[in-house]
Amino acid sequence: GQADGVFRRIDLAVTVVGRVSVLRSGSRGRTERVGSSSPPRKAASPWESWSRSAPCSAIRRQAAHSRSWSRPSSIVGKKKIFFTISCALILIAILVSIIFGVKVDIKFQGGSMITYSYTGDINLEDTESFIKTAMGKENSIQGSTDIATGTQSMIISLTEKDGLTVEEQQKLTEELTNKYKDNNLELVSTTNVGASIGQEFFKKCWVAVIFSALLMIIYIGFRFKKISGWSAGVMAVVALLHDVAMVYATFVIFRIPLNDNFMAVVLTILGYSVNDTIVIYDRIRENKKIYGKTLLADGGVGTLLMAI
Repeated sequence: GQADGVFRRIDLAVTVVGRVSVLRSGSRGRTERVGSSSPPRKAASPWESWSRSAPCSAIRRQAAHSRSWSRPSSIVGKKKIFFTISCALILIAILVSIIFGVKVDIKFQGGSMITYSYTGDINLEDTESFIKTAMGKENSIQGSTDIATGTQSMIISLTEKDGLTVEEQQKLTEELTNKYKDNNLELVSTTNVGASIGQEFFKKCWVAVIFSALLMIIYIGFRFKKISGWSAGVMAVVALLHDVAMVYATFVIFRIPLNDNFMAVVLTILGYSVNDTIVIYDRIRENKKIYGKTLLADGGVGTLLMAI
């Protein structure tokens, strides 16, 4: 925004000086033609020569380019395209959720997490298929290595509402020990996560999101009374819901389980989005004092770019 104002002032100064030089040169030429039948060749003034030079032309082109960014057609004029992209992504996420379902982490759905240590190499994908065949249960496996000791381990997650029973855990250990006899497979830990615990954690996360949204509406409503007040706060929350919907669509479309990382990402995006919204509202409030109703002539694009 400041650069644009500088370029406009330079462009205006160059234009005024050039016109004054042309008028002066023209008046001298008319004076000389009165006393002589053959008018002498007019010499260009220094300002006129500089206004036609390459540096001045480059400055004018830069000023025109800066002014073109403030046109509504650059951003606001294409709002239908952006709205269409957002609505399409949300619609795809809803369809994927209905058709294929939403993958939920064991912490939210409940189940068992069993950790085994081993030596050598074990194909985790083959192990996952083996457990599904032997136990008849869906599972996922993550591998890890202890940097200090070099011990390798695999964490088996089985989604069950009440977790695995003692007999099922023993059967699983026996099956894996028989399959990987040369890998010194040992049971390290077993953790059962109840569905009620996961659901309670999930509810607390959403309560935090809703509570923060209400506080933001109240804060923006009081701080920005001169620019719509409460409606500004509500629209800020709508923007936050859009950001959360984009995160949800990313997790659902790419089949990433909703876990505590999802909630951490949502809360982080909420924080950054609130900060950006308040910065833009603050710039609108300042520019509205200076430009008044003319601020809306460019759809607020100049204010947006200044805030960015």
